[in-house]
Amino acid sequence: MDSTSQLSTFLDMDLTISHTEICPKDILVKFQGRSNIECEFDYHILQREIQHIPKVKKNVDIDEFCLVEERVSGEWQRGRVLEKKNELYTVLLIDRGEELRVSSMQVASACGKLFELPPRVVFGIFANILPIGEKWSPKALNYFQSLVGLQVKGCILQAILPLHMIILEVPKIISQVLELKLGRLIDGDSFCLIVEMLKEFPHQIPDLLQHQTPELSLNNNDTLLDIQHVLDSLQPSLPIGNIESVKVSSALSPSKFYCQLIKWIPELEDLTVCMNLHYDINQESSPTCDNFGLLCVAKRRNGQWHRGILQQLLPNNQVKIWFMDYGSSEVIPSIHVKKLKQDFISVPLFSFPCSLTYLHSQDKTVRKFQLSVFKQALLGQIVYAQIDWLNKDEHLYYVTLQTQESTMNSKFSDLKISNMLRETSTSAVKSVAVDSFIGNTEQLINSLNNKEMEIEAAYIAFVVYVLNPSNFWVRTNEHQNEFQDVMENINRFYDLCENDELILRNPEPGSFCCARYSKDRRFYRAVINEINGYKINVYFLDYGNTDSIPFFDVRTLLPEFCELPALAMCCSLVHIFPVEDIWVKAATDYFKKIVLNKAVLLQVIAKRDDKYTVNIQSIEASENIDVVSLMVQAGYAEYWEVEPECYPKSVSPCLVLNLKSKNKVNIKKTLSALPEGPKPKKYHSKELKESNYTLVKSPAIHFSNLKNPLTLSVEPELPWPYKEYMFKPGTVLEVKCSYCYGPGDFSCQLRCKLEDLKLLMEQIQNYYSIHSDPYQIGQIACVAKYSKDRKWYRAAILTQVSNKEFDVVFVDYGYQERVLIKDLCAINPYFLFLEGQAFRCRLNHLIEPTSCKLLSWTKEACRDFGNFISLSRGLLTCVICALVIIHPNHLCNLVDLQSPFTSAKEFLINHGSAQYSTLSKPFPSSVSLYSYYYSSFNIKIGSEEEIYISHIYSPKKFYCQFSRNNKDLKMIETKITEINNLRNYPEYSSKKRLCICKYVEDGLSYRALAMPKSDSLSDFLVYFVDFGNKQLVEESMLRVISDQFPELLFIPMQAVKCFLSDLRDVDIPVEINRWFEDSFLGRPLRAVILSKESDGQLGLELYDGYQHINQKIKMLLHAYGKKHCDPAHCVEKGFKINENKRLAVSLKGKRENCHHDMTNKTSLVTYSESKIHQSFIRELHQVASQNPNNLTRPQIKDLPEPKIYLNAKVKGYVSNISNPASFHIHLEENENVIIRLADALNERRADIVSERKSIKPIVGDLVIAEYSTENAIYRAVIKNILPGNFFEVEFIDYGNTEIVNISKIYELKREFLTVPQLGLHSFLSGVKWNEPGEIWDSKTIDYFASRVSNKIVSCEFLKKHEQKWEVNIICDEKCVTNELLKWTACPKLQKTVLQRPQVVSQKVNLDDESEMKKVRSNEYESSVILQPFYRQLVNIPLEQLKPGQLEKAEILYVSKSGVFYVKLSKNKKKLSDLTVLITEEVKQPFSPMENIEKGLECLAKSKNTLKWYRSKVEKKNMPFESIVHLFAHLEIDILFLKYLDSAWEVEILVDGLLLLEYLNLNTVHVEENKLRSSEIIFSVASKTPVSPSTVRSFTWAQLQNGRQYSGIATAVSDPSDFCIQLDDFFDTMKSVFILLSDLPETLQTVSQEHIIPGSSCLFKYELEDQWNRIEISEVSDQSLLIVLIDYGFSIYIPYSDIRNLRVVPEDLLNLPRLSYPCALYGILPANRKHWNEEAKSFFLDFLSKPGLVFQFREYSFETKLKVDVIYEKNSLADILVAYGLAMY
Repeated sequence: MDSTSQLSTFLDMDLTISHTEICPKDILVKFQGRSNIECEFDYHILQREIQHIPKVKKNVDIDEFCLVEERVSGEWQRGRVLEKKNELYTVLLIDRGEELRVSSMQVASACGKLFELPPRVVFGIFANILPIGEKWSPKALNYFQSLVGLQVKGCILQAILPLHMIILEVPKIISQVLELKLGRLIDGDSFCLIVEMLKEFPHQIPDLLQHQTPELSLNNNDTLLDIQHVLDSLQPSLPIGNIESVKVSSALSPSKFYCQLIKWIPELEDLTVCMNLHYDINQESSPTCDNFGLLCVAKRRNGQWHRGILQQLLPNNQVKIWFMDYGSSEVIPSIHVKKLKQDFISVPLFSFPCSLTYLHSQDKTVRKFQLSVFKQALLGQIVYAQIDWLNKDEHLYYVTLQTQESTMNSKFSDLKISNMLRETSTSAVKSVAVDSFIGNTEQLINSLNNKEMEIEAAYIAFVVYVLNPSNFWVRTNEHQNEFQDVMENINRFYDLCENDELILRNPEPGSFCCARYSKDRRFYRAVINEINGYKINVYFLDYGNTDSIPFFDVRTLLPEFCELPALAMCCSLVHIFPVEDIWVKAATDYFKKIVLNKAVLLQVIAKRDDKYTVNIQSIEASENIDVVSLMVQAGYAEYWEVEPECYPKSVSPCLVLNLKSKNKVNIKKTLSALPEGPKPKKYHSKELKESNYTLVKSPAIHFSNLKNPLTLSVEPELPWPYKEYMFKPGTVLEVKCSYCYGPGDFSCQLRCKLEDLKLLMEQIQNYYSIHSDPYQIGQIACVAKYSKDRKWYRAAILTQVSNKEFDVVFVDYGYQERVLIKDLCAINPYFLFLEGQAFRCRLNHLIEPTSCKLLSWTKEACRDFGNFISLSRGLLTCVICALVIIHPNHLCNLVDLQSPFTSAKEFLINHGSAQYSTLSKPFPSSVSLYSYYYSSFNIKIGSEEEIYISHIYSPKKFYCQFSRNNKDLKMIETKITEINNLRNYPEYSSKKRLCICKYVEDGLSYRALAMPKSDSLSDFLVYFVDFGNKQLVEESMLRVISDQFPELLFIPMQAVKCFLSDLRDVDIPVEINRWFEDSFLGRPLRAVILSKESDGQLGLELYDGYQHINQKIKMLLHAYGKKHCDPAHCVEKGFKINENKRLAVSLKGKRENCHHDMTNKTSLVTYSESKIHQSFIRELHQVASQNPNNLTRPQIKDLPEPKIYLNAKVKGYVSNISNPASFHIHLEENENVIIRLADALNERRADIVSERKSIKPIVGDLVIAEYSTENAIYRAVIKNILPGNFFEVEFIDYGNTEIVNISKIYELKREFLTVPQLGLHSFLSGVKWNEPGEIWDSKTIDYFASRVSNKIVSCEFLKKHEQKWEVNIICDEKCVTNELLKWTACPKLQKTVLQRPQVVSQKVNLDDESEMKKVRSNEYESSVILQPFYRQLVNIPLEQLKPGQLEKAEILYVSKSGVFYVKLSKNKKKLSDLTVLITEEVKQPFSPMENIEKGLECLAKSKNTLKWYRSKVEKKNMPFESIVHLFAHLEIDILFLKYLDSAWEVEILVDGLLLLEYLNLNTVHVEENKLRSSEIIFSVASKTPVSPSTVRSFTWAQLQNGRQYSGIATAVSDPSDFCIQLDDFFDTMKSVFILLSDLPETLQTVSQEHIIPGSSCLFKYELEDQWNRIEISEVSDQSLLIVLIDYGFSIYIPYSDIRNLRVVPEDLLNLPRLSYPCALYGILPANRKHWNEEAKSFFLDFLSKPGLVFQFREYSFETKLKVDVIYEKNSLADILVAYGLAMY
């Protein structure tokens, strides 16, 4: 019969969901539910009729209804055939929702009247919801699974007849999905179309292609015409032939759907926001729309208001609205419909109706492709639509769709290229012909070569794009006007030519093009860099930036636009480097703010490849700004005067200044008169590494036109500013005094710059001897003729005395003079690049004039100071002590001057002109400090100091404080406390740099230097001068330092910048930086001063006790495989710790709080990371040879610790046995190490022997000694000094000792100190480690040796006692300690011991394969093998969280106490990876964990999920109680083995036999390895009965793997879940039932707190008179799920029945349970998911048979037992597989 006619067609549906299903790649949510509408009684009658009606057994086809007979019950059910294979049918029971596999004999054809009632079980799809991404999230999957059991009401949108499914719209589910943001809403028509188009539902596609549904179901034709007229007026006009990026907003079919242009969506969102604001706020004032067909506004299901048309009136105050901006309809309550305000009517529509052009194409490939793209668009993907033509009658645009991937290669045969050329008003475009659009671009290559700049030339340029200060692009102003014309013509032309004839047809990397920039949608000249699918990456030739744009935004570049060269040139700022190794965003933003899109003065320093190194001055600001100085001053960069990578050859100045181009500085006459000269000398960083520039306070350059920065022009006569030096306090400079007025006013020049100044002076004299550029009044910078020698000098105007006289200062010398205007000339910009050479100085404030007036020096003092300068003969050393500002705004350096003979301070004091300052006198009001004072603290090279490290960047840069300055630090702390306690203290002024600042980490205040951030008025970057770290703070955290606290102003900065000597130019990994910081921050250390740099930085050697930190770091570097590198390679490679991390660990507050005890820190060096091969030996030798040999020899403690994991089991060999308290262990993993170490020593024997020292060894020295038996040398330690130059040595890698003459003892090279001691001196756990060897008798030693010699043992290292390890040894799966104790206590065992050969204490021969089995294994590589991770016991780290941290999480488990556990969403990927790792790990062969103790972290298998998880042992239960009654009545002996916390570990002897032997003799089947003696803990003192307050579980019997037991099945669910009882426990069963029958009625009731899962109880049914042993499985507010452990089945009881629960007596608790949960071994369900009913039924029938045998395959306590079920020698698993009901 036709099954399609039987599906119910009712509209509304009320059902209870019974199942939901989502495949991993499916976007549709399928469900299965039971209808709540039909009458239960009708189905009951129908079922009875089905049983009695005659069955006609004939062939039934797939998808037809039928009747099917259940095998178990024999009842017939209604069904539908799903699958038919030979004579086997798969039938769906339509009233139960289950599938059944039956033979043809159990299927009958259907009778029509039996199928009049619809199926009880409904199959369907939830409508109108799709995932947000490509698939549903795990959270969404959990939500849909939670719907099972929920009663819902919905509306059927469509019935998919061939599949008997409905599309059900459930408003409640839709609203919850949207509210929880689990999915997105889609209109019903589009959703139904998606369902039909998916491959899973192919049947409807032919009908679908012809399907058209009008979107306006209006009854009145006049109304329809009116509305259509309105829609036509609002419909935007789309240019034919355009390719637009669109998304499908609604669809009825491929022949009628609606699209929105992506570029319109922001406007639509703005309109929606406006309407929401209007209609949500003015609800009451907006009248309800009740006119049919009227334009309206309605609230959609997503809660937003949209424009619509009232389409249909429905019952229950529901209306159907067609939303015109989306093209979709929705049914909504009428109260959510309002009249549309006139302001919103005039906005054009945002959707337009479309149809596929190729829908009816004869080309099946094209049609299929179009439908495929259309389906992707329906699912939410953005696609491209080409507008082919407009059908005005149908009001439809016919379009061709393309995916983003296929767009690049799209070629459509039906495309007709229309004429895109339109005349324009621009003459430059009129002559363009059609063939220019398709022209070849190869001819453009030569004409578009980059514009080039000359080296050492000056240009006015515009910075057009900034990546960072080391990568930015400039455009000079040479072609500015032409460039603007070209850009105007390009955009005018390409905007008018919107058709696709200009699209670049064959784009290739390197092709020139015209590209539309995505941000401003304008066209620019470009070149193609890369092609990625439909996207093309282009580089804009005139701007330097790149963009990734769609292929249709790339047009052919016409030859007319190729005449100008590519104008953007890549540059890098000279002498500037990032503070943090990479340019951070703040630094780049600051640089952009200064220069981006502004005119700058550019000096080209060098060029390498296509990149220029330049210096920049900004000329648009109110003052001329040197960009390098600003970056450095703001703290965003560091100044390093390193030589550029590629300087030009010496260039003639006349060529340099022959300014022919427009963009160079406009000088009307050439410099032909300038002679050639040498190039300026370049200086490396060591000469002036930390010197920085500052600003010159002078007027800026004026511009004639500032409206458009691209058209500015520079007036030729404008002056240029000078750059000044600004040095950091502590900088040491070699200077010459160029001007001296006295100790309070003199100027110095840098001696390293005198050659540059000399060259500049020559050029100035030559130039101005020919040119007389007139001086313009108002300029600051100029050249002036000095009256004494009549030469020209660079000068700056101080004041204008009259129209003809000016006071000037000569900026390169410092002296001042009044000059006439005739002696002034305008300065050429080329002469501005060298800094002003004279920097102003005063003698340090720490000495003062003998007069009472501060800084007022007498004539005699000035005369004495002049004499000091003269005597120095120009050879002066200047130390910058502090910076001061002199009114109004002049920077001055307070300095110490030193000549080769004396210092200025001592000279003046000796002549009576000066005295030491007491710091009590403040500066006069005209002078203020600009920095704190620097002091060298009289540090001498070679001196030794005790220091504390206060802040660490790396070993190459850290700050320390000297212990001898503790008084100053205490004074600073005291004064800051006084300031904080003062009221009405002055507010902080941003003009003051010196302040105290609160440190965020500890809330205390410290001295600091504050610098305001350029992009914020309230944020400051502060530098803590006494600690060395920085912090970003708000102004409220700052307080000014007033003059009443001179100590805070004048006590020198306490933080001294340091580096570890020999490591300054080494690339140090971040791990070693962290180790250095963790180990030594805040600790008292000993420092030897080795060097002092020009910037005041100290080079140190550090010692922590006897540990040489420098040498330690070098060893760490070698362990990490790092090499020394030269400074040129270190600039960009160094790792620095993030600044926030630095702040968090910086030393603040009292120093004693930061003295961390680092004694437990482990070295990062491990011998397993070292590879003992020749190249490594050579590296170590090179390092060792760099340092002078110490006179002291190394000790054992100088060796790295071996990598031993406590309580972890590792394999090894026992050798050199003296007794159980003294032997050596060699780890198996170190086999290759010990061999290669011996090879390396003996290969270098000649070198070692030749370098012997005459110093006599002492006890404890590590040496190399010769082993006489082999005539080979090995590492050894001196144990004892004997007469006659003999020494007792122990070979540390083997353990044996020997007497050696001093002639056979050699120095141990330091490279061999990187390998730890390989022979581990050990003693057996349970014996005293320091017992004398004499107490051990030879028999005991022989027995111990026989157990462990010449075999691999498992060693567990427990603890180290001095130089000995306490170990537990497992040999042959038995604990050697316990075996030794048993052997000693039980004489019967001693007779069984075989006599072993005498143990000789001698070193093992590495060449003898029979000894220690050392060389037998080739499976290891030459390198040291790390321990496999499953052998290592490590603590699983906890998630690092901070207070206040906000994280998304999922609750996993909630305990009764309220403690709950969550899983962070961000860790889902980690958890997934971990699950995979665990799954792979458990596949590997492994042994069960031994010595399981509380707190052990391990892998454990869940008895619920049968999966392995990372776990922690909380409680350990022993099954010992179950067998105590077997020997409790006998007299026993107890052997005490070891005391463990509160209990003794014992061995029990019954009648002289060990307990296990006794039990075996009495035929009790107890598996020995399940109950090892070492695992039995017996507390002698504990014999109390079980307390009711104790929660205990019933014991499990000891069952043997592989043994067969007869029994019966008691409770059966499916092959993975059933319970059995065994015949072997019949006696136990009798005991249980006897005890249960004799129980008194006065049993104690189980207390409320013990009503928890896992509790063991007794329970009696109210209608029965028999107690049952139970375990509580689940607890809820209404009920308890209890398991009857002697039968295996579970039942629910009301919570009120807990009054019937009783405490279990101890004798019942100790008897093992009688039923055991099992799972069939080795098979899975046939569908890999769940067992079907047929399999369950067959399994139940089979287990009902008598004589079943159960063979245990995998046995474990408290989980399901894996068993084989055997009946008459046939395996049930094999039978299930043979029937097709299971698979292996």
